Amino acid sequence: KFKIHVIHQWKRTQSETGQRAHRTTVEKLTDRSWAVRDVITEILRRRRWGRRLLLRRLRRDFSSRRWRVRLQAFHAMRRMRALSGRYLRRAIRDRHWRIRLAALRLLPYYKSIARKNLRLLQRTLTGRSGRLRTAAMRALYKMGTDAEPAMPAMVKALYNRSQGVRLYAARALARFGSKVLPQLRRVVRRGRKSARYIVVNTLYQIAKKEPKAVKLLARSLSDRQWSIRYAAARSLLRLGKAARPAIPALRQALLDRDWGVRYLALRSLSQMASLPIRARRKALYDSHPTIREWLLRRAGRGSLRIWKKALKDGHWKIRRMAVRALARRALGSRRVVSLLAQCSKDSAWAVRLAAVRALRSLGKRGILGLREFVQDSHWRVRSQAIHPLLRRGVVAPVVPHLVNHLSHPSAAVCVRLTRAITARAFRLSSRQKQTMLRTLRALLTHRLLESDARLRIASARLLGLLSHHLRKLPTCNKAAWLKVYGACCAS
Repeated sequence: KFKIHVIHQWKRTQSETGQRAHRTTVEKLTDRSWAVRDVITEILRRRRWGRRLLLRRLRRDFSSRRWRVRLQAFHAMRRMRALSGRYLRRAIRDRHWRIRLAALRLLPYYKSIARKNLRLLQRTLTGRSGRLRTAAMRALYKMGTDAEPAMPAMVKALYNRSQGVRLYAARALARFGSKVLPQLRRVVRRGRKSARYIVVNTLYQIAKKEPKAVKLLARSLSDRQWSIRYAAARSLLRLGKAARPAIPALRQALLDRDWGVRYLALRSLSQMASLPIRARRKALYDSHPTIREWLLRRAGRGSLRIWKKALKDGHWKIRRMAVRALARRALGSRRVVSLLAQCSKDSAWAVRLAAVRALRSLGKRGILGLREFVQDSHWRVRSQAIHPLLRRGVVAPVVPHLVNHLSHPSAAVCVRLTRAITARAFRLSSRQKQTMLRTLRALLTHRLLESDARLRIASARLLGLLSHHLRKLPTCNKAAWLKVYGACCAS
């Protein structure tokens, strides 16, 4: 048979090569024209096949020796909605695992067949293939309370090595409520770590109606494994006010070593309005920034003392939040302005930028605190501080740092900033203009001799924009300015 097959394939290849001489070597090597074709594509090509003839062909292919043909026939019958219970049962008991997997995935939609094949599903849970085990457990989960006879097998499935099987088993058992609680209690006390974690994670579904499950979750908060303590705290948080019997255990969990357990315990206690004031004050000094940030958000406006301490926090996000809260808290307060002005020495530029924006929102009193930020190392902070000062006519502290502000590496940013600053600066009084021009002339003369090309380019841009205004000013020393332009040309 093999010899006849090889000869037939050789003859077929020769005939195809003669018809299609232009085929590449890759096409010749990857040719699969001899393989079994997809049934559906073949039928779509031949439209003369009717539905009855098609079903007859598919049923004949269902008993083929080749597993690919059987699988294609199964999927074709499913798409045509002609898959009866008889062929589904045959597919569940098929000798090839791929066909069994396809049938198991489809089984939850045929509940009557699923009820009759409960023993087969239980047997599949102990098989070798992880995919088949997961598909069988999913089918049992989709069956709901009809899968009650398979409850012992589902409890054993909590110890399965496949994570999907364990997850579906825990979800399926949670639907039985108090009936399955003794078995789950045994698993939580003596089971493996993976089984305990899955059970504790899904216990909140039972705990909504059963207070005993809440006590079991409260006991799990003192487990040796941090992941189980975390899962118990998360389940209690999901319960909301129904977790009141676990308040003493949650207060004890505020002293846990793991920050995630402490954070979830704080949230669940505050949800039930049972968080003590001492515990809240103590949590403000917690080692993890997420807990401190959450508590400060809950504090709302709070007292000035809390936000003053938050400004000295080790995490920049909390300091920035404190700056924003201070701006909302007391509009125009001198104490707030002094606290925000002190943020000019902060190490994080995002905190300094938030302080500048807060001072700008405070009005006239806040603008006086912006002088501290004119010499900032970050260009965004400088730009946000310089613009309102120029608008108010505060020229003396701004001009010495104007060219520093315009030394940004991006050309587009430099042009935009120089235009904005010169347009605002020349709306000032004549004396302020003279002061500004004198200082600018000295700075630009010095900057044109710098070794850094970016500074020289920024100075030249500023000179180009100033030329339009210098022509309109009769009082300016034009001879001194011509020297500056000469130095620019020689640079």
